[in-house]
Amino acid sequence: MTGSRLAFLLLTLSLMASGELAAQPRPRPLGIGPEVRVDTLSGDSSPGCPQLAAAPDRSFEVAWGYHGTPPFDTYGRHFSPAGEPTDASQVEIGPAGNASAIPLVDSVSAVPGGYEVITRLLLGNAVALFHRPLDPSGRPVSAPVPLGNGVRWAWSGP
Repeated sequence: MTGSRLAFLLLTLSLMASGELAAQPRPRPLGIGPEVRVDTLSGDSSPGCPQLAAAPDRSFEVAWGYHGTPPFDTYGRHFSPAGEPTDASQVEIGPAGNASAIPLVDSVSAVPGGYEVITRLLLGNAVALFHRPLDPSGRPVSAPVPLGNGVRWAWSGP
């Protein structure tokens, strides 16, 4: 067999094998299930940039704001380790804002005893930052706590 015939045979066999492999169905990655809508408000609301934190038990909290559109507030929703919502609807995290004080979620972190959410109010050229602790089921433990005058940013840490 000449070198060109051998090369042609190897090329043909490799193309046939790659075609058979491509025709096989690809396995679905583990952990992917049906989609679950996180926000539960009716109407034409459009949630913006969600933030997510996972606890050691694999439960997780998702928090978001609506980026300058009504409702002018921030919300969260807690999910079990199986990916099921633990509440029938989203939970208000706050602080409430308005068209001149737009609330956004900066971060969510899993911490011992629950979760910690850092939110901000955009007040024109000024910013007000807030801390809101949540229990392990995603329920607010206290009112939003202002982080103080002059604070420009906050990082909730690992």
